[in-house]
Amino acid sequence: MSNTVDLWLGKSADAEVFETFFAETYGEDDAPISPFAASQGETFYDHDFIDRRREDSFSSLGEAFEGISFGSSFVEEARARISDFDYNFVVASYSDDFSEPQSASVDGIELTYIGRFKYDRNAAPVGNYDHLGQIYIHVLGDVKLEFEGELTDCIRVDARGLMIGKVNPWGRSLDISGVVPGVDMNQLRISVNAEGIWELRDFGNNGLSRLGLDSFDDERSMPWPGIKFSVGALEFLWSDGPK
Repeated sequence: MSNTVDLWLGKSADAEVFETFFAETYGEDDAPISPFAASQGETFYDHDFIDRRREDSFSSLGEAFEGISFGSSFVEEARARISDFDYNFVVASYSDDFSEPQSASVDGIELTYIGRFKYDRNAAPVGNYDHLGQIYIHVLGDVKLEFEGELTDCIRVDARGLMIGKVNPWGRSLDISGVVPGVDMNQLRISVNAEGIWELRDFGNNGLSRLGLDSFDDERSMPWPGIKFSVGALEFLWSDGPK
């Protein structure tokens, strides 16, 4: 996967039309998984590498980009390509799934392809993204992990999210491979989902992840403070505070 992002801006008649445009269905192998895929001439894309946001109206491009991953590293270049801002949704894809990204017009949707940009994997979203909140992940037991150059047992997670596994060149990551043998690079992801809710998801699908006492293979959850989860013998506590 390259460190490029494809960016679209668009207008939708209403929220229902917008959600329908991205609603995925799986069946015939050659059928596009969503109207959005069809509009791009593709049958499949990985929605885990797509950010999308819609409001009834945005006052500016900066507001539209709030919370979009790594947005501060490419929003100014994107702004230079936009003459008039009259959109109510934004879509950013960080995958290589779109070979010929393009503008499109379908029922109730006007989609404008802005372009492909380089992004910085360490960059923050645009503007005041703290309105999305933050959580803290506490490492339980007599264990400290190296995170962003320091040994710690408390990791603050903001809107940039966090991938737990091995060192991950594609985003902010917590390396636990020295403690948990066989861990996947993308074992667990913590992120804010499209509904603005914190989400924990397993991508390892290797029997190492647990939520509480239950297996958590290839599953997702929206934990609340006090929930414990683990990877192998390494246990964490989901919290809304640093203590």
